[in-house]
Amino acid sequence: MAEIEPDEPVVALCMAEMEARGMHRSAVGILEMSLSTRFTGWVGLTAKALTTPAGRPGVLVAPRIGIRDEDVSRLVAKLRGLAPGDPGAQGHSLVMKDLNSLIPERGALPPEWVTQSEAESGDVARRIADDIAKAGFPYLESKAAPEAYFAEFTEQVWRLLWPHEAAVAHMMHGDLDEAKRMLLTIARPVSQHPTSWAEQDKPSADFFEAFAAYFGVNLEIDEWPAKGNAVTLGAERTVTCR
Repeated sequence: MAEIEPDEPVVALCMAEMEARGMHRSAVGILEMSLSTRFTGWVGLTAKALTTPAGRPGVLVAPRIGIRDEDVSRLVAKLRGLAPGDPGAQGHSLVMKDLNSLIPERGALPPEWVTQSEAESGDVARRIADDIAKAGFPYLESKAAPEAYFAEFTEQVWRLLWPHEAAVAHMMHGDLDEAKRMLLTIARPVSQHPTSWAEQDKPSADFFEAFAAYFGVNLEIDEWPAKGNAVTLGAERTVTCR
């Protein structure tokens, strides 16, 4: 399946259906809702071209839902020296799921989410919106508390993709060891004794310094392996910094 333009009519109709259910659009194909003063829920709608079992062309809408911890996002932006309006200041979500994973009995490609003509798009959009409201909203609400969010993001893979957010989230939970594991994936010194950084890694070094100062911890950077040395990150993966 190939992704197609996000202004696909069925996506626009689904956006309107979700707005009627209390969400607001933040970008094309993206809607958000406040879950609490700390957590924001969002829905992303991706349209994909496919061929139906009957051999006809169709469009599948694949919803993904997620939660953003605004406390983490704000702190990451502060430690990186970003102003609220700067690109990247919003931060990344550490908890995300494809909606179909919450409705496993419907399969990976629910036929209810496929439209084969513009005339069908309204009904398909309503069915998708109903499924988001029935399966997605309860999931988002169940994870919109610090302990529940923390437990969920440590079970998912997204923290490995967004280590700045993951390090801050772990440290806010009091877990320095896991925070350091995440920081180690961002950048390493090019040499030690004394510690020196490649030019492109100096913003990361500044982030590490701000992180240590804010939380009042010693990251023991002078003991980190220099670039080129492989490090095993638990059972998840082994990385070699280059």
